[in-house]
Amino acid sequence: MSSAHLAVGFGEALPELRHPAIADYWDEAVAAVPDQLAVADACGPGFEMTYRQVDDAARRLATVLLAHGMRRGDVLAIQMPNCCEFFICAMAAFKIGVTVTPVLPNYGCSELSYILDKTQAAIYITASEIRDRSYNSLIERACGRATVRCALVNQRGNTPVPAATNEVPVLDLMEEIAHAQPLEESVVCAPDEVAAILFTSGSEAAPKGVLLTHRNLLSSESAFILAGGFRMGEHMLMPASLAHATGFMHGMLTPIMVRGSSIMVDRVRGEECVAMIDKFQVTRGMGTPTIVDRILCAAETLNNPLGSLDCMFCGGAPIPKSLLDAAEGFGVRLISVYGSTESAPHTMSRQNDAPDRHLTTDGRAVPGVEIRVVNPDTHETLPIGVEGEEASRGPNVFVGYLGDRAATRRVLDDEGWYYSGDLCVMDEQRYIRITGRRKDIILRGGENISALEVERIIDAMPGVLGVSVIGVPDSVMGERVCACVIPKDEPLTVDDMRAWFKSRGVARFKTPEYVENLSEFPLTGTGKISKRTLRNQYAGLEKDTVGRSRITAVTQHHE
Repeated sequence: MSSAHLAVGFGEALPELRHPAIADYWDEAVAAVPDQLAVADACGPGFEMTYRQVDDAARRLATVLLAHGMRRGDVLAIQMPNCCEFFICAMAAFKIGVTVTPVLPNYGCSELSYILDKTQAAIYITASEIRDRSYNSLIERACGRATVRCALVNQRGNTPVPAATNEVPVLDLMEEIAHAQPLEESVVCAPDEVAAILFTSGSEAAPKGVLLTHRNLLSSESAFILAGGFRMGEHMLMPASLAHATGFMHGMLTPIMVRGSSIMVDRVRGEECVAMIDKFQVTRGMGTPTIVDRILCAAETLNNPLGSLDCMFCGGAPIPKSLLDAAEGFGVRLISVYGSTESAPHTMSRQNDAPDRHLTTDGRAVPGVEIRVVNPDTHETLPIGVEGEEASRGPNVFVGYLGDRAATRRVLDDEGWYYSGDLCVMDEQRYIRITGRRKDIILRGGENISALEVERIIDAMPGVLGVSVIGVPDSVMGERVCACVIPKDEPLTVDDMRAWFKSRGVARFKTPEYVENLSEFPLTGTGKISKRTLRNQYAGLEKDTVGRSRITAVTQHHE
C-alpha cells in the first residue's frame, strides 16, 4: 500500500529550544518583565505576585530546601490548591535541580502515602487547610514515611500549622521563606534530567509515575504555544489542578514561556471564573467542555460579554455543537486538544480551522510530533479511515514510568513511539477522531479513574461477594462511577460505599455514585464478566437520581 494512504500525520517543524531547562526560561522572563503579573489565584481573598516577587520567594525557599538536605535529583512533593505558593515551590525546586512531584489536593492518606513512598520524596509541602478541609492528618501521614525529612506547611485559612510529628519538623512555609537568604546561583540542569514526576491512574490499579524531563516539558509547551497561536504576554485562565498535566504544563509553564500571567482558580465555579477573566483581562483559558459550559452559563447570567477572552482550549471530551455555538455568541473560539500525561499534547485543531474540525475531530499532530494509527496487537500502521490505536512520537514523549520497566515497555517502544491505548480514526487531511479506549478507565470530570483500583477497594468490603465497576455516561461529568455488586446478604447502598471509601482514605471522586445489586454477572464466552453488557444495560442511569442504589436483574449473556 502507498504511504500516502497510511494513517500517518506529521506536525510542523518545532524550533530548537532556546534554553535547556525550565529555570532558564523562568530567569529569562524575570529579567525581561520583572514587574509583570506572573500569577494570581482565587484562594480565600485571592493573591497576586509579579515575576520579581515570585523569584525572590523562590530563591529564598531554595536555600531552605538545601538547608534541610535536599540535593540535585531529590524529589519534592507538593500537595496544594491552585495558588501562588505552588509557583514559588516549583520554581525553587527547578533552581536547585530538584524533581517536582505534584499531588492532587483531593487525594487522601492512601494515595499520598503511595506517592511519597514510590518517589522517596525528601520534603513534603502542603497547606494547613485546603477547600475548608484540615490537612493535619495528611501532614502526620507524610511525616511518618521513611524518606520524608521535613514538612513545610502554608498557613491559609484558620487551621494552625501543627507541631513536629514523628520527630520530623513541621515548619511554616512563608515564615521559613521570610527569614532565609536568597539563593545566589541556580544549578545548571541538562535537558534530559527529570524535571517532574506526574502521577496518572491510567488503567492500572496503582497510579503510575510519569517521568518527564526538561526537554519533554519544554517541547510540549513549545508545541502547544505554536499550535495555539499564543502571543507574548498573554493571560491564561487555568481551572485544572496544577497536579494534573493540564494545569502543570499549560497552566504554569506556558505562561512562563510567553512571559504572561497564570490566572488560577481552585474550584470551578462559573461566576468565579468570569470574575477572574474580567479582573485580569484573561485572553486564553483551558478546561473540559463541562468547565467551559459553566463559564459561558455564568457569563450569560451575569450579562458579561467576556470581552477580553479570545479562545478556550478544550480537552477530555468531545466539544458539543451547542457549546461551540454558545462560545461563538461571546466571540470566543474553542480549540480541541488531545493528549495524555505521557505525551502532551498529541493533536490540536487550529484557530483557522473550519468549525466542523473542532466538532468532528480532535485535531492534527502538533509541531514536532508524529502520529500513527496502528493495529493494537501488531503495531502495524493502518490505512486512512480504519480504526486503530493512536501512537505518537516526538521530543514531548515521556522517558518512562517510575520504577516500572514492564509498564514502560508495554507503551513505549525502542523507536520512541508511545502507544496511548486510545482508539481513533485518521482522515485524508490527517485529522484524528478519538473513538474509544482500550484501557478500562472511567473519565469523570477530567479525572482518570482506574476501574480495577475501585474494584479492589470494594472487593475488600465486608458483605461483597463480587464486584465489577463501570463508567456510565453523564452529561455533566462525562462519566460517573457505577459499582455492580453481588452482595453476601443485604443489598449495598451508595451510603455504604461512601463510608467505606472514606474509611480507607480514598479520594472522594473515586467513590461510586451508583450501586447496582445483582444476583449474577453477565459473562463472555470465555467466562469473564461482560462489562460491555453492563455498560449497555446501565447506560441510561443519568435519567435516575445520582447517588441511588437498587436491586436489579441482569440477563445472562454470552459474547
